[in-house]
Formats: sequence, structure tokens, C-alpha cells
Amino acid sequence: MKNLRFLGILAISILAFSCTDELLTESQLEVVQLENDITQSRESGELTGISYSSSEIVLLYKEGTTLDQKINLRNKHAADIRQIKKCARCDDPLEDGCSPFEVWDLYVDPNEKKGVLSDGSGDDEEIIKAVEVNFSFESGPNTIVTDASFSGSNNTNIASLIANNRGIIIAFLDTGIDYGNAAVFGTKPFLHDTSDSKYPQLHSGFNFVNNTINVYDDSSNGHGTKTASVITEQLKKTPMDYELLPVKVLDKNGKGKYSDILCGLQFALREADVVNASLGWYGNANSTHPIFKSIISRYEQDKMIIASGGNDTSNNDGTAHYPSSFIHSNVLGIAASKNSYAENPNNDIADYSNYGMTSLDFFANGSVTHPALGGNLYPSPRGTSFAAARVTAIVAAYLDAMGTGPVTPFDVRNYLKNTGDPVLFSFSVSYDILLD
Repeated sequence: MKNLRFLGILAISILAFSCTDELLTESQLEVVQLENDITQSRESGELTGISYSSSEIVLLYKEGTTLDQKINLRNKHAADIRQIKKCARCDDPLEDGCSPFEVWDLYVDPNEKKGVLSDGSGDDEEIIKAVEVNFSFESGPNTIVTDASFSGSNNTNIASLIANNRGIIIAFLDTGIDYGNAAVFGTKPFLHDTSDSKYPQLHSGFNFVNNTINVYDDSSNGHGTKTASVITEQLKKTPMDYELLPVKVLDKNGKGKYSDILCGLQFALREADVVNASLGWYGNANSTHPIFKSIISRYEQDKMIIASGGNDTSNNDGTAHYPSSFIHSNVLGIAASKNSYAENPNNDIADYSNYGMTSLDFFANGSVTHPALGGNLYPSPRGTSFAAARVTAIVAAYLDAMGTGPVTPFDVRNYLKNTGDPVLFSFSVSYDILLD
């Protein structure tokens, strides 16, 4: 199954589309494979962070749009469309939690097509809520402060590590996980089971980069594995039942694609109780990302997203870093401190960490502590990715302590403000509080 269910138009003559009045049905759209046309252009030190697609747009339909309305719109623009793609695990447009968006791979300039669709130039276009040009970003060397000495042990027997679905479910969007690393994660089942009657072949999570069920961490620095290790190490402080849900949205080089992030985010929010997003890209005031925000808004009353603030010593109030800069009650942006409060109550913000009074919320120790993953090195692997992972674990422990009662993002923020340690840092975030 593909991460974006490819609904290709290649098998049908484009010329035929332009001279026929027949309705194009879903069954006529064959499944085909598309090569990623988005290339990276970011250089070390730049804060632009994204490279726009030369052919793809992401289109969000208004709620309640019918399948016939979508087909009419696709037919109207069929001469310009190479393929249409939808997220895996969201094949049914009415499936609970599935945002009604799809990707159009075009023969024409995506910015021009975006303009046409955004203008609402006809009745068919009135069903469109938002259009964005797809893009890729690198959550790589300049935004991951860590070492590159990772060598996984690809344990294919993931089935033995699937838990029996109890406790708090913690999803993390990353490069995957070296789930067979017994030195880090032990041998007891700890992964959330995402198989069901419709998708019995799934084990835990999904790989939205390579379009497979294999969530193994293939990155050179083991970023996803280290993120997961920080979560599990932090939770050793609080005996509780929990399960990890790996959602691979970054490739082996730490590169991600916007549409993959959208697919992975909605999958994680549907399945988990709290979501870690230790990744990001830079934008500006015009980078509103309405489709991403629409997915966040679906869960604004009950699901928290904990996002890393970035590692470029940059003020995110001036140059936004997404998703940590989204101003939503259920999004927490995390900066990194040099140490924990217990180690040094007077420690300062880490010299690599981004900051921002309105765009980031809390501080946390940004170091990896497990010795099997470099925690015994000096300096140890470090970054706001791992600070966000630590806060994710703290939020998970709070959710567990609250039991089955409703917990709102307001409750979570209040809990963190009241239990963290007030510390005066050189640079501020919304709450100058260090979370341990």
C-alpha cells in the first residue's frame, strides 16, 4: 500500500479527457507509482528550510464534499493532472479522522494551478477550502544536533514486540525506530498494535516515506531511535503502562515531504493519545499552512502535539519554525536547556536552541542520556528534538495519572506550568519554566 494512494490518470489518454463528457469514476483511476519530484536546495546555515515542488499541489476539500463533486472537479482539470494521490489508512473519505485532502501531480505550473483553484473560478471550485504547493524540507544536519555514529540491528521480528494495547499511546513522527535494539528498549513488547480487520497486515505504525509497513530507522544518525529512547528513559521515572507508535515521515537523510507529514500526522492523531513531532521547517508570515492547521484543529480539544523548536539559535518569533510555531492550544513548542534542573538549577538555554516569547512554550534538557546511543559521550547527542521527546513523556505520564477523565490542552499547560521549575534564561519563551 502506498502512503498516498496513487490514483493515476496515466492509463487513460489525456486527450480523451479533453474531448469526452464521460464521468471519470474512482474505479477508472489505476494505482501507479510516482517518483518524488521534489528536490532539496537547502544549504547549511540557511533558515529557509524548504524546497517547493515543481509539479505538486495539496488540495483540501470543504467538509461535506461528496465523491461526485470531487470527480467533477478532477474531470474539469484532468488535462492538467498526471496523478491524484491520497493517504494510506484513509481510503474511505468518510473514515473517522481523515482530513479530506489529496495531492495533484500536474503537467502545469503548480503555482498557476493553485491560483486558478484558489480563485474559485467556477461552481466546481467552490468545494475547495485550501490549496498549497507541496514542498520538502531537511530536518537534517543543521537542525539535528547529534552524532552520526548510529548502526542499527534490523530486527525483522517486530511481531514479538507488539504490545496488547493498553496504557497511554505515544506516537512520534520521525525517521523510524530500531525496535530490535534490546540494549535500549529491552525485549518486552512496547509497540502499539495498529492492525485491524481492514489492515491486518500492519504491525505497528506506518512508513509514509517508503510506502510500507516497515518502520525501521534507516537514518545514519538514528534520530528516531534516539527520540524514542528519550521518551522511554524519561518514563522510567513514572511506572505506567504505555506503548510507542512509530510513524516514519523522514527518510534516511532526515528529509521530509509536506504531504507525507500531513498523512503521518493525521494517522498519529487518530491512533495515539499524545504526538511527538521532533522535526521542522522554517517559514514566514505568509507560510500559514492551512491544511496542516486544519488537521490540528480537528483535535484541538483533546490531543497534544509536542514539537521541537529548532537548533539554529534563531528567534522563532521572527522566522517561524513549523510545526512548533503554530499558535494552537494543542501545540507545544519546546526549546532546549543545557542541563536538567537537578544537575544545575542555574543552567541556561542551550547555545544551539531556538527561542521565542510567543512561538515557543517551555524548556527541557535536550540531551540523549542512554549510553548505548551516545549518552555517555561528551558532548552527548543533543537537540530540541530530544527536549521535545522529554516533554512528550512528561505529558504522557500526566495523561496516565488523570485516568479516563477528559483532559484538555488547557489542563496540560497548567500542569506543566505548575510542576516545572522557574528558571531565568538568557533568552525567553512563553513560560520560562524548565521541565524535568
